[in-house]
Amino acid sequence: KYVFIETTMVGSSSFEEAYNEGSRQFDEFRDSGNISYVHVAEYRAKITPYPGYTACSLNQPCIDGTKAGECSLSRPKLCAGGTLVDAASVCGCPGYERAFGDSCYSSIIKNETFVLGKASYDRTYFWGPNQDPDIFVTYQYKVSSTGPIKVFIVPDREDYDKLKAGADFMHYPVYAGTNTLSYDQLVTHEGNGGIAFYNDGGSSATVTLQVFYSE
Repeated sequence: KYVFIETTMVGSSSFEEAYNEGSRQFDEFRDSGNISYVHVAEYRAKITPYPGYTACSLNQPCIDGTKAGECSLSRPKLCAGGTLVDAASVCGCPGYERAFGDSCYSSIIKNETFVLGKASYDRTYFWGPNQDPDIFVTYQYKVSSTGPIKVFIVPDREDYDKLKAGADFMHYPVYAGTNTLSYDQLVTHEGNGGIAFYNDGGSSATVTLQVFYSE
């Protein structure tokens, strides 16, 4: 049995009040698809705590030349008392990594640039941790194009086949966008869903696709 507690109320309110507020929030978001479970012990093991240091060492630079209190070129490192520590919440993460607490982890699953021919669905991607239609997964799709294209988020291959056959696709709530040069959205869909492109312009378009897995 899961017990939901609003942790910001611990110490300032009664347990019952913290429990009631946590339960209320869970009920509010229960059907939104925006709830995820975090294994605290697993992720805390990846976070390096800030070291203890005395006042006399506060201004000591780090071995790579970074001044105290400044971010290193090697993100997410911060110079704290002469020691480089992970501080993603302050310094950010490099490249295609995402922050979790003060640590960074890689989350990009696709980074590709391709030419999309005229009047073609020749680029389609499907994925999922186990291609399970009963598990919903959240991805961030980032698309840029040199020409206007149509972007479709499709629940599964069966619906993609219907889309190619000319079936009305607008009634799907995960329909993405039409005649766009850029698209950047967090999308939750079934584990065997994906993204498809269609170019109905007068010439080919060069498209860049980046896909990030979101916990």
